[in-house]
Amino acid sequence: GRIWSGSDALALGLIDTLGGLPEAIELAQKAAGIPTDKPVRLKQFPPKRPFFERLFAPPPPSSERPFPSGDMSDPALEEMLSLIRQARKTLPSGVLTMRNVEYR
Repeated sequence: GRIWSGSDALALGLIDTLGGLPEAIELAQKAAGIPTDKPVRLKQFPPKRPFFERLFAPPPPSSERPFPSGDMSDPALEEMLSLIRQARKTLPSGVLTMRNVEYR
């Protein structure tokens, strides 16, 4: 996709108005029939986690395709995958090193 400046997005009809979070909250209150002078409580999703929990947590699921497991059309890539598989079998758990692979 493209990234537009606010003024360009407004000119193109991609947005209704310019503004930040306070303006968005006010528009949402109006759309929901909540008086704009009434305070609102915001809840962050997903909830913010402590720093060390975020640091050591496993990564979120990826939308990327998984690492290929075979049936590669490029012989050099298939050779590299074969070397990685061999290395995983011979090295201690959690340790992975790469042999020199010449790509032709």
